[in-house]
Amino acid sequence: MTRDDLLAAFGDEHHRLLYALDGLDYNQITRVTLPDSDFTVQDILGDIVAWEEHVAGVICHLLSNPQEPSPLLDHKAWRAEQVALCRRRPLAEVMSQMYRVRQETCALVAELTDEQMYTPRQMWISDRVKSACGGKPITIAEILEMMLRDCQTHRQTIEKWQAERHA
Repeated sequence: MTRDDLLAAFGDEHHRLLYALDGLDYNQITRVTLPDSDFTVQDILGDIVAWEEHVAGVICHLLSNPQEPSPLLDHKAWRAEQVALCRRRPLAEVMSQMYRVRQETCALVAELTDEQMYTPRQMWISDRVKSACGGKPITIAEILEMMLRDCQTHRQTIEKWQAERHA
């Protein structure tokens, strides 16, 4: 994807995620566990926020310290920790953070040069990312695309649950 495509896709996905939340009340977002999951909608939102923050932090670290790899994240353990943290925060705080982090992510993407975006690097961000790319070098654009697909998958989970509730 080009930078403009990524920025448009992040904006579109943010709006689609908000639309997927339409009609849900506070209890449905914060207390109801989604089918085939241990997550509430709030947990999903918190996971999206935490992952975007982490990815942006790794990208910034990589750009300022290109020779110093970031530590490899155990994604499953990290995710469980992030969800636990999210569950202790008010929904309004999670929503506010979701808006802020998405704006910061888009600002970061807009500032990256083509060389920064499309040069393959040995950066894994997490054991899950390393596995997904087969241990080969990956570009920042590819990592951002993976992050976008994760957000889409989360949104689709919410949409599926919404459709089943209304069936």
